[in-house]
Amino acid sequence: MKYTFFIQKISKSTIYSVRIEDAEFYVLGNLTDISWIPAKAQEIIDGVKSTIDTDVEYQWANEDVFLVSHPTEGVIFWDLMKTRGQGSGVRTTQDLVLPHEEFITFMEDFKKFIEENN
Repeated sequence: MKYTFFIQKISKSTIYSVRIEDAEFYVLGNLTDISWIPAKAQEIIDGVKSTIDTDVEYQWANEDVFLVSHPTEGVIFWDLMKTRGQGSGVRTTQDLVLPHEEFITFMEDFKKFIEENN
């Protein structure tokens, strides 16, 4: 998976952005947001790690993406932007599934970028 991080400045706001190069991973671009801080990224990392070798799921969402870290399936993503204007907003088919380790590496890279630019 290839990705880069960049900052967008709008007025006095800093938007931490994710650019995904491979179309199959596009949903990770929905993590782009104004409210990122290192602690928030670490909370997600810790949440995903807490599901490995357990029977507990971890869930996290923003207005654009919903993820579930499942103990045996990996990290499952739903693109919430697809559901806008489609009634109930319920999606039954996931948009991406990643191994825990791959997503943790991605989030650790994102956290480092946030720390360096915060």
